[in-house]
Amino acid sequence: MLPTVVKVLYGVGAIGMLVVFLLFIRMAIELNRVLPPQKKFSMLELNMRRHEVKRLHEEFFPVSSLRTTWFVLMVASVMTMAAAVVLAVKPG
Repeated sequence: MLPTVVKVLYGVGAIGMLVVFLLFIRMAIELNRVLPPQKKFSMLELNMRRHEVKRLHEEFFPVSSLRTTWFVLMVASVMTMAAAVVLAVKPG
């Protein structure tokens, strides 16, 4: 059975990744507001075009606290989940 700290770290990281996903959708919505109708992104194709969404968001919104928060939370969530995995597999 996994120690409680591993479960908590992994859970916090997973919840953080869910928030990251929601922030990315928010970025796409913000971007769709300024794009012409023929260039708008469908919410169903966001995963396939995530680099394009990020690039265009940087172009249209050079200074964005939304994108900064998205990036910082993504890195923190991945590191938290990685710490949980390392603690779960370390010997002893």
